[in-house]
Amino acid sequence: MSSANLSFTVEEPLDLAVQRTALEDSLSASRTYLTACFAVFGWDFILTFPDEYNSMWKAQRWTPVRAAFFFNRYWSLLHFVISMCFLWIEFQPKTCDKVHFLQPVAAIILELRVSIRRKSVGNVEPS
Repeated sequence: MSSANLSFTVEEPLDLAVQRTALEDSLSASRTYLTACFAVFGWDFILTFPDEYNSMWKAQRWTPVRAAFFFNRYWSLLHFVISMCFLWIEFQPKTCDKVHFLQPVAAIILELRVSIRRKSVGNVEPS
């Protein structure tokens, strides 16, 4: 095939106002989605707290399972709050540079948590 038959068209870049509108729409959709997820997460948190209190808070001694439960439950809450802050609060560039490391750190801890959970589920003997 000869290169003379190939034709490429380069589209003009979108107008800056159109790009800004698309970005604002995307941010609005992300905020709505995350807020809805946070509402469901919060509702589940409230509904299950009495069982958590009776089973975990009243327990006499600390075990690895109990520690993992608290880490899983409250790290998720903290991560959700951090994510909500990043979407709803408009940080100044200097502040953003200082707190930007929180999201990757949270993602790494989340991956570790999932890996530990996957390993513990994989070690269960079938009944």
